[in-house]
Amino acid sequence: MTNKLINSKMKVKRRTYPPKHKARRKELIKKTKPWKRATGPKTQEGKSRVKYNALKHGARSAAFTKLRKTLLAANAQFNQCAKKYAIQHVNECVNKQLQKLPLDSPTKSE
Repeated sequence: MTNKLINSKMKVKRRTYPPKHKARRKELIKKTKPWKRATGPKTQEGKSRVKYNALKHGARSAAFTKLRKTLLAANAQFNQCAKKYAIQHVNECVNKQLQKLPLDSPTKSE
């Protein structure tokens, strides 16, 4: 490609395949059935690499995981307080336990 085409704002149209070629490719694909052999990764490394391919949110990020663990710990402590004390004292107990938890903000390295 020349610089003129590269710097141009015009999009270069891609040559389409002729119908005869498309029909031939369709027959070959139906004959070989490649989708039956495509079983995905077989090694643990490959499986771990593709495990979250469809994940579109950050719910598995390091910061979110750390927050989830902290909240689960707080919930467990809340349940302990609820069992140990009457309901009127639960808020005091929870506040004391929350002050003990490391609720630092996530850093960029996480």
